[in-house]
Amino acid sequence: MHADTTEPLTCLSIRVWMATNFHSMLSPRMGVCKPQTQTIILTHSSLGLTSHPVTTDQLAISMGERYEILINFENHANQNITLRNNRGIGENVDYAATDLVMQFNVGESVTDTTNNGPASTSLRDIPPVPTTQVIKDFTFMRTEGVNGEWVVNGVGFSDIKHRILTKPTSGTEEIWTFHNLN
Repeated sequence: MHADTTEPLTCLSIRVWMATNFHSMLSPRMGVCKPQTQTIILTHSSLGLTSHPVTTDQLAISMGERYEILINFENHANQNITLRNNRGIGENVDYAATDLVMQFNVGESVTDTTNNGPASTSLRDIPPVPTTQVIKDFTFMRTEGVNGEWVVNGVGFSDIKHRILTKPTSGTEEIWTFHNLN
């Protein structure tokens, strides 16, 4: 980060929503906003490390999903960067200030540059899908009627004798395919 910036103050808003865009919108600490695009680097999801960092300015997030991102503040000395939710998504109620998630107040100088290098080009190896001969299909559906129950391969939870549909052997591989008929 550079302490002696002569550029006009820039406002950034990192937006996160169901169909996310990361772009400028907010006022800086003082002065007039100069819109600017901000990219992020995605490194982790709910499943752990991605195989490699993904640079983007859009990210779709659903309820319960988790992501870890890197934001480069190098060119944003003395600026506020705000993480925001989009408004007017589907049937969600837009309560006051629900679009304001978090604000980063970027200083004028860096006191510690530890770990400030570029993101690694490879984060982890993802093994290929196994080529096992054990393939199992599971079909989920709701039975008909007012009190229809969910069944898997025609077996409901109340069918105690048959509700365990598979017992994989420890240390073996199986390929499971799930079908949702509802």
